[in-house]
Amino acid sequence: MEPKQILPYSLLLFAVLLLLLAVAEQTWFMIVLIILSGLVSGLNNALFTGYVMETSPYERGVTSGMYNFVRWMGAAIAPVLSGVIGHAVSAKAPFMIAMALSLVAFLFLAWRKREPSATKTV
Repeated sequence: MEPKQILPYSLLLFAVLLLLLAVAEQTWFMIVLIILSGLVSGLNNALFTGYVMETSPYERGVTSGMYNFVRWMGAAIAPVLSGVIGHAVSAKAPFMIAMALSLVAFLFLAWRKREPSATKTV
């Protein structure tokens, strides 16, 4: 299977885990959910990498460089922003925002999957 076929479902699973994290009360359950969401996050990272490298019209080096720049910029901003949101709104708010963004990504990929493929004319 190709990454673009698996990625929407992996994002949906990630959103479900984030929703469960937002409503979980027991510490042991939150620990299990954090571990599972980390596994799915790693899977998503690999799937996104494959998807981007497959679909980009640019050279692999340019595509890889930009993808890594965006990914690491997000990795630098997300912990700080999560702390600010968690402090200003609630400790569970960052999980809800991440869940909403995962659902938006899922919907975007599901919508793109239904678009007709461009056919080449010779």
